[in-house]
Amino acid sequence: MRAYLTARGIAPGALPSIPPALRFLTDHPYVKKIGGELVTVHRGPCMIAGVLNPAGEITAVHQTWVDPEPPHGKARIAWQGDALPAKLVRGSKKGGAIRLVTPDDAEALVMGEGIETTLSALAADAVPGAAYWAGVDLGNMAGRAQRGAGLRYAGLPDMSDAEAFVPPPWVRRLIFIQDGDSDPRATRHKLECGLRRAMALRPGLRGQIVQAGQGVDLNDVLAGRGADG
Repeated sequence: MRAYLTARGIAPGALPSIPPALRFLTDHPYVKKIGGELVTVHRGPCMIAGVLNPAGEITAVHQTWVDPEPPHGKARIAWQGDALPAKLVRGSKKGGAIRLVTPDDAEALVMGEGIETTLSALAADAVPGAAYWAGVDLGNMAGRAQRGAGLRYAGLPDMSDAEAFVPPPWVRRLIFIQDGDSDPRATRHKLECGLRRAMALRPGLRGQIVQAGQGVDLNDVLAGRGADG
């Protein structure tokens, strides 16, 4: 796992230890439903992490297959000529998060979309004493947005979405990391939606969005890669 994280720009000494939330399997099957049947299309080393719901129960498993050959980045997986994503989530991620680090006295929560982006913020000690959780994807962090004329990028949450992510009561400051590797306007709309929902449901909560840069995510910044890296 350290080799994979190093390949993603997180040096061995950048973290005091690998968070216990992350586990590693040396020979994990990549299973895909094809023609109504479950087919193992790949096997190999895989980093796994539990997605925990607000009650602290594992409701999904996040899987990242790793290339066994140096430099041990994400595995390249294909089936009948079609490339497949190296990351899969099994189970229900709704309202959950991958809780990488949660200090007992934390009052701030830093959340990136992916594990690597969030670990990069942790390695940089972006907010000392904060908890660092990965939100799995933007949709999960944002929840459902209001729809209607002129609301496409308004960043207004649909408060009837009972399954959207909401931070725990102890969080007084919520920081979302905005990766720059997707449409910036749409990304910010989703993050604003998630922050506004959280602030509405947690009175006194302060929300903030930090940007990694145009065309890159925070993990790319620490790895020294630009938009073309």
